[in-house]
Parts: sequence; structure tokens; C-alpha cells
Amino acid sequence: MEGEVDAAVPGIERAGVVAWRRHRSTPSHRDPAEAGCAVLVTRTFDGPDPDRARDLVDALFTAGDKVPPADGLVAAHFYLGLDGAQVLNYALWTSSQAHHDAVAHRPPRLADDSDWQHAHTVPGLRSTTVQRFEPLLLLRP
Repeated sequence: MEGEVDAAVPGIERAGVVAWRRHRSTPSHRDPAEAGCAVLVTRTFDGPDPDRARDLVDALFTAGDKVPPADGLVAAHFYLGLDGAQVLNYALWTSSQAHHDAVAHRPPRLADDSDWQHAHTVPGLRSTTVQRFEPLLLLRP
């Protein structure tokens, strides 16, 4: 369908629409039913570069393998924009407070880890946006 629209409307631009593919996921550290918060972290680069986007995610995983999972993390999934200009992390946490605490109190050895530093200083990284979503109503069986 998208191809049909492109053919019918030459020069169409899809501002803000990004096609994604999953690159990596953590194992599930808890039962998904314990998730009380979804966190979206979007990292945007100054231009398309699929290798750079993949490198950022892989560096996060390499650094993360050196420390235990954060308290409250249920699972995290990393997606790459098909053009390589963005990385999306969709993570489930037990609560927004658990995510806030994990960010505020990272393990000290991550601060000096070269892979962790690299993931946060990748050349061309223009912005990082963090959004937390909590359900207004939880229905449990």
C-alpha cells in the first residue's frame, strides 16, 4: 500500500514516520505481568548510518553483560530505524520509580566502562528522548 501512495503522490515525505526492525532483546528478567511501566528511549543521529546505530546498541549490550540486570527491569527490546538514523529502546519495568532509580543509581563500574561510555558518546548522536508510560488501569486475571 505504501508503494501505491508513493506512486500516486510523487515526492511525498512521511515526516515523523519511521520503519523499524528489532535488533536485540534482553532475556526476560521477570514475569511480564509484573510490568507496571513502559519506557521508550529514542536516540536520533545527525544522519542515516545503520552501522553506527547497530554499534550503539551492541556497545550497550556489551557493557550491560558486565553487571547484573537493574532491579525492576522486566525486559528491553532495541529497534533500529531502517535508514539507521534512529535507535528505539522499548523496555518494560515494574514501575516508573524502578526505572528512575536504575538511571539515578547506575552501577559505579559502568561509569568507567569503555563500552558504556562509547554508547553514550557515539559521534553524530543528536538527541536522546526518554518517555515513561504507566497504565491508568491494570486488569489482572
